[in-house]
Amino acid sequence: MGAVLSALAAALIVAGCGGGNGDESSEISKPAFVEKGGAICVATRRQIRSDFEAYRKGPEGREIEKAEQANELTPEEAAAKVGKEVIVPVMKQELEEFRALGIPPGGDNQVTALLDAFAEGIEAAERHPERVATDGSEAFGKSGRLADDYGLEGC
Repeated sequence: MGAVLSALAAALIVAGCGGGNGDESSEISKPAFVEKGGAICVATRRQIRSDFEAYRKGPEGREIEKAEQANELTPEEAAAKVGKEVIVPVMKQELEEFRALGIPPGGDNQVTALLDAFAEGIEAAERHPERVATDGSEAFGKSGRLADDYGLEGC
């Protein structure tokens, strides 16, 4: 695989945790939210790795590798393809899973801020998929920090 796609494999792990606007009508305790949210983050990281490997080994990945070797595709263009086709869809799925959890009583401000930051991260990743593929902290750093502050480990 081309050097860019190989380097992206490690960077994909940075694409972290997040959320959106929770379903405030569902009741979930903070410990349950933290436990289930952490599991969502772990599953998301696994999914990104799995999807990246499938993408890398599939026809799109082989085409990118050929184009890179022929200097027909810049590293930024290759990264943008991975960000758009691998990372963003998985992060959107994670957002929906966090929304489905709801917001624990008393955690409105913190969880809402976390979920909003993650939604903003997805928007940033959609605008600049090449950046999220090489360093997800630009798009998801804020939501990751907020997740840590709330007790969500591994997000």
